[in-house]
Amino acid sequence: GGTPPDACGGSTTVTFTASSDCEADVTCTATFTVEDATPVMLTCPPDQMELACQTQGEIDTKFNDWLGDAMVSGGCNAMLTNSGGAPPDACGGSTTVTFTASSDCESDVTCMATFTVEDATPIMLTCPPDQTEVACQTQGEIDTKFNDWLGDAMYTGGCIGMLSNDAGAPPDA
Repeated sequence: GGTPPDACGGSTTVTFTASSDCEADVTCTATFTVEDATPVMLTCPPDQMELACQTQGEIDTKFNDWLGDAMVSGGCNAMLTNSGGAPPDACGGSTTVTFTASSDCESDVTCMATFTVEDATPIMLTCPPDQTEVACQTQGEIDTKFNDWLGDAMYTGGCIGMLSNDAGAPPDA
């Protein structure tokens, strides 16, 4: 008899014996072999860097696509899972994910990768300098100078920024 070999690989050699009352036992041996399981090969996606100022929906889609780039081969009944987590914020941040390949014939194999969104550049706001005008100009001249002065405000950085003010009406001439 003997016991069957392990499903993950191995062999069992069995001796067969034919007995008869009229001659000596006749024997032969044969081996039943199960090939060794191929080792699990886990490939993590490469770390990914995304620019800030995309929409959160775009970052979420890219993150989920990136999770799907992990690959596993070999092993017996190998299954691929990941620690997932939330995608990073579209304004900047990172998420590190652990990918795990489980197989019937060996210990879990893991790897880690990071999905990063660059930090958005800080907003730099430059107000126009205080401006004083002489009295007795026409209201039209004051209105024009006031609106030109409002237009001297500038900003850089941020994501999909917008400049506004609470100016209201120009001062009286």
